[in-house]
Amino acid sequence: MYATLTTCLALGLGLSILGVELSRGRIRGHVDFLRFTSVLILICFAVVPAYFQYADLESFRGTGWFWIFRHPFGGETFALAVAVAFVGYGALLAGYVLVRSLPRSLAQNLITLGGAIGERTVAWVAHGLGLVGLLSLTIYTVSIGGLGPLILQASAFRTDLPPIVTPYAFLKTIAPLAISAALLFRALSVGARSARLRRRAALFFWIYFVVSMAILIHQAGRFPLAAFLLIFPVARVVRTDRLQLGTPILAAAMMLVLILVGKQAFQAGLDPGAFGRWITDLRDGTASIVRTVLVEFSFPVVTLSNATVDVPALVPFRWFYDFPLALEYLVPQRLLGVVHPQTVSMINSQIFNSYGAVPVDLFSLGYFSAGLPGVILITALFGALLASFERLLPATSDPLGAILRVAWMFFLGLRVLYGDPQLVWYSGLHLIVVSSLLVWLAVFLPPERFLHRSHGATADPAPPTAAPA
Repeated sequence: MYATLTTCLALGLGLSILGVELSRGRIRGHVDFLRFTSVLILICFAVVPAYFQYADLESFRGTGWFWIFRHPFGGETFALAVAVAFVGYGALLAGYVLVRSLPRSLAQNLITLGGAIGERTVAWVAHGLGLVGLLSLTIYTVSIGGLGPLILQASAFRTDLPPIVTPYAFLKTIAPLAISAALLFRALSVGARSARLRRRAALFFWIYFVVSMAILIHQAGRFPLAAFLLIFPVARVVRTDRLQLGTPILAAAMMLVLILVGKQAFQAGLDPGAFGRWITDLRDGTASIVRTVLVEFSFPVVTLSNATVDVPALVPFRWFYDFPLALEYLVPQRLLGVVHPQTVSMINSQIFNSYGAVPVDLFSLGYFSAGLPGVILITALFGALLASFERLLPATSDPLGAILRVAWMFFLGLRVLYGDPQLVWYSGLHLIVVSSLLVWLAVFLPPERFLHRSHGATADPAPPTAAPA
């Protein structure tokens, strides 16, 4: 009975998402903030729960995914989870439509970087952020024993008991400023008027690209790593408004590889036999690959289904406490000898008693906060946030505007999977810093041309001398 109900609800949610996106028509760059977010909701809360009703997943019971079986897939909890997600998606749409319908005077396009900041100013910003990030990464790497632990023991540093305890762990949050440097240098290498500056920017881009990869590998998160790698080809699609067949194929292949072998790669230093077991698991062919991919996207709906039972019966409502708590986590614990309260993701991981962390998704964050009303409030505000960024960072042919738009699009969309506010600093502080700094410069510096004049979708195309993105 409940299996059929879950399937019907998932089908209804999926058709609703597809209907909304089809009704929106063509979008410059073929993707925007709402569409990317909707695709993730479709996968996590429609495709996965429907598939789980009929798939044979018993082979995962003896693996690190044992915790997803805490409640039966065909039981009441999964039906409730999909129903809650359905309501949350409706609230998200309402918040999005409300802000999009506001007069332009009430929600201005505040970031017009294409004509506001000089390209040399952007280069200096990139150098400054890059050096701060590189210095932070260097100090942190030395404190844990060098590149070996940084790369080969990446997964172990995500646990509550890292192999090496260092008072400089807070520098992991600052080091990603190097990622923002890579984004800025990429924009300059594509669209700077000076050929000399383009060449120098390209050199520094590759330097900070390598640094960024080291940071993301140490974070051991496959989705953030995939998002970073996809920023550059997707930004080109936004900038040129042309979708070449290779871009979606590259994106799909990259996601498939990172989902299927990413965990084994991150754990290679701790568990050399992981690849062998992975090959054995995939001997069943396509069906096994589909199961593996969808299980990787299952933690949001599993968390939400569990929350409908345990909150507030076992875990009291948190009443949105995790938002001010995220600010408290900016204070380094080990360096200053303080202990912060547990975040909602930490509590969620303890409930499941999993080997690693089980992050709380956007919908579960709302349910942990105040039940169904909490889901409605948080998703409505999130929809409003997506619409606000759609105005602040419109689709443009300007390289800097395009690359910042895509970076923020991926970061905000992934909040569907990683909704814990504390995780914002870990994966998005560099975007907050670079965007705030550029806005401040755009407001207070004398007007200068940056790359070429571009304030939106009607902007002039990139100069013919620009290197391909």
